[in-house]
Amino acid sequence: MQFIDFTTDHLTYDDGSQKYYIEIPKDEIGDADITVQLKQEDGTYAEMDSDIEADFNTVRISMDIPVDFRVQF
Repeated sequence: MQFIDFTTDHLTYDDGSQKYYIEIPKDEIGDADITVQLKQEDGTYAEMDSDIEADFNTVRISMDIPVDFRVQF
């Protein structure tokens, strides 16, 4: 399984939904199942609540608060 780590700097705020999001091109992560994990203060990762929406070209991950996180695929 591969992963990409993201920081809060990668997130964009959506005024309409009042959530933070990132869009990742599918050519970077493929069509595999995606898991989003919160980076904790001790450097370990734990499951987190997020919304994942995919279309033909991109995967959009949204969350209520901006946090550092990992996307596993």
